[in-house]
Amino acid sequence: MKKRLRKKKRLGEFQEFGFYLDAEYDEIKDESKFDDFIDRVLDMIEDNGFVCGGKFLEEQFDGFLSLSNPSLELESQKKALLESLKSISEIKKAEVSENVDAWYGPFRD
Repeated sequence: MKKRLRKKKRLGEFQEFGFYLDAEYDEIKDESKFDDFIDRVLDMIEDNGFVCGGKFLEEQFDGFLSLSNPSLELESQKKALLESLKSISEIKKAEVSENVDAWYGPFRD
């Protein structure tokens, strides 16, 4: 396959990876404190070079993260993000999955 097509289809050297982030945190009843908590988590994700999609539930965050800049090294950024998340007192547990292809899956339901 020609380089132009590999780039367009994000295959070979243009393949992009991401991972799932599952985090559990203390229930935060006050809506403004919960909004502040979400902002801190999202800022931390972005500061570590990731973009994400997912959902915050009452005591859990499920999301898929990938690098905003593919030239960054995924494993080192992932470790830095985990350490950063563990510094937030409300977070009880944060786990990441193995790397998966960000464009072709496999994806969770």
